[in-house]
Amino acid sequence: MELMWICLLIDEESRRKIVSKCKECNEDLKLSERFLDFPLHVSLKRSFFADRFEQIKEELIGFMKDVPCFEAGEVHLQRISDMIWLCFDEKEEITKLHEAIDVLLKEKYGVAVDLFDKEYVPHITLFRSEEEKKLDRMYERLKNEMNETAIRLNAYYIGSRKHENEFFLLEECR
Repeated sequence: MELMWICLLIDEESRRKIVSKCKECNEDLKLSERFLDFPLHVSLKRSFFADRFEQIKEELIGFMKDVPCFEAGEVHLQRISDMIWLCFDEKEEITKLHEAIDVLLKEKYGVAVDLFDKEYVPHITLFRSEEEKKLDRMYERLKNEMNETAIRLNAYYIGSRKHENEFFLLEECR
């Protein structure tokens, strides 16, 4: 069994702007920036365990060829539990894609649909911390900086723990 994930990366210009704003606001707070160091992405399925990575990858490449690319549009900041998320205002297309991937993986490979998938909210995780006060301050600093930021989506990828930090392209947005 291999831990796998499917995601949608944002374009490089949007990534640079978001990371820059976050790091600037974090200079004195010193929250972990591990999510900023990883490619900024929208998860399209909760990480899952499955066999046959190559087969699933090829299946998704075929599936994604029929998926039109779309603009994510504007986003807003949201404070969820111990995290700060950048959430999409127009999320219907991303949510439909997420649901289609859930159905495909469940029917063909027996991959369970868990609570995260059932209550799916398309987002980009910016920060996660148990330091509530610092997280609250970060949220207040970023709130006006990030709201109404427009984000373009770049490409669909799949990855697995076995392949470490290597992402495999499923389909590019043109």
